[in-house]
Amino acid sequence: MQKSRRSKVQHKKDDSFDLLLNIQDIIAKGKGPEYERWAKKYNIQNLAKALIFFQENDVRSFEELAKRASDSSQAFSELSDRIKATEKRLDEISALREQIINYAKTKDIYVEYRKSGYSRKIFETHKEGIMKHKAAKDTFEKMKGQKIPSVKELNEEFQQLLAQKRKDYSQHHEAKEKMQLYKVAKYDIDRILGQDIEKEKARLQRRERSQTR
Repeated sequence: MQKSRRSKVQHKKDDSFDLLLNIQDIIAKGKGPEYERWAKKYNIQNLAKALIFFQENDVRSFEELAKRASDSSQAFSELSDRIKATEKRLDEISALREQIINYAKTKDIYVEYRKSGYSRKIFETHKEGIMKHKAAKDTFEKMKGQKIPSVKELNEEFQQLLAQKRKDYSQHHEAKEKMQLYKVAKYDIDRILGQDIEKEKARLQRRERSQTR
């Protein structure tokens, strides 16, 4: 009696795993040798790979697989968004830092230009510097009401963000690989469970009926 109960428990434990992977039951429902050949070929190519993947990752049900596929996709998406946001901020810091440096370097020549009554001769002689100074002033004007940081502050933020970006990039490949593994595994199991196999079976059955007419 105890042995029989243990046997039932063991069967229950493995049932969800077998449900995911037992393609033979699906093959048995098929009609015609062409469908069976197709299903067996698919079984050979994917069943062993799926079994190893589920055993290594302790996936025992389709629900767990679907959840991990969704979670890994969300984790990859969040990491990608964070990297994009970091890169955007790094570009902003670089641009603002350049404007601050340009403003400081061209301040004296612009003061001279202004005191001269905006002399055309001075403008032609120092055109590049004057234009850089104006561009910097325009940038600061758009930041009205905000504190303009020092170059030192920008450098510190840049280095912090750069370190974060490197850390995120080191995880990016792994997160992408994990997402792709679970997506492929879910796709394979969707087919093994019959979602795509049933479509293929229906197509082959229609083909067989058309050939017998």
